[in-house]
Amino acid sequence: PDAGELRDSLRQIVTQTARSREITHKLLSFGGKTDGTIRDTDLATLVSDVALLRRREASGKGIEIREETAGKLPVILSEPALLRQMLINLINNCMDAMPEGGVITISTAAGRDGGVILCIRDTGFGIPQENMDRIFDPFFTTKPPGKGAGLGLSICHGIVQRIGGRIFAESVPGEGTAVTVELPLEARSKTP
Repeated sequence: PDAGELRDSLRQIVTQTARSREITHKLLSFGGKTDGTIRDTDLATLVSDVALLRRREASGKGIEIREETAGKLPVILSEPALLRQMLINLINNCMDAMPEGGVITISTAAGRDGGVILCIRDTGFGIPQENMDRIFDPFFTTKPPGKGAGLGLSICHGIVQRIGGRIFAESVPGEGTAVTVELPLEARSKTP
């Protein structure tokens, strides 16, 4: 019985080591030392990896993470480290919006022109309509001081712009928020 748990732990060590390598690469890229790594990316696998990574903490807060991945998604040419960071930021925002627990649903579907669509929905407190136009602005936050810098969604917006996609949000106060990301079949190779 411990062998399965050990295999899962070893798999996570390998996954997180690769993630650390990608983060280091991104830091070098940010510093102008190297270009971003654009490669074949299976979004369904990326979603499963990130959901597995965040599921334990979410569960401790009474939050369930569900995955609804389309059966057959195209492999896209993108930057997996950036997509992983974006998804982690979006899940973190969902978790912050559900202090009493709830459900996060991550769904994927085939998009236009061979790309893919990623949608992250929560059952949290939602975003008031008067704040919707500002949610992607840097440093905009409704969290109390010390609880958030207001950079999570801004970073997500920057990542999606960098790879040539689109991001938008819909929210109903008291019912939850859905953030949809449209990713192209092939990411841009340079920052616009």
